Amino acid sequence: MPDVLSGRTQAILSGLVNVVPHSKSGKPRLLGISVAERSTLIPDVPPIRDTVRGYRVISWFGAAAPKGTPQAIATRLNATINTITQKPAFRRNAEVKGLIITSSTMNEISCKVRSDHARWQKLAQEARLMHK
Repeated sequence: MPDVLSGRTQAILSGLVNVVPHSKSGKPRLLGISVAERSTLIPDVPPIRDTVRGYRVISWFGAAAPKGTPQAIATRLNATINTITQKPAFRRNAEVKGLIITSSTMNEISCKVRSDHARWQKLAQEARLMHK
């Protein structure tokens, strides 16, 4: 973000959490957001998919534990994280930064990782950015 604000870089793809604090100043000029619907934080900025048909890029965060972590500990960690992310104060703090909070099971996040990996690997191969 500093390089865009200083003019050294002309464009970036970044999460709302990085651009919302600067959005009111008009620097940088926001062209679109990756989420499916307009954000209440920056309602004048349309979703990119309104302009680019099929556009679907959503950044997300997840927690991981080292391979071999006992199932009971991983389950407890997942439950604790899901409990914290449902607390009103946590949600308010996240939402003012443009984050959309959802909770997942360990299986759901594992499927998400595999799905995203396969999708991006395919796109990189089609763009010839990597060897098959």
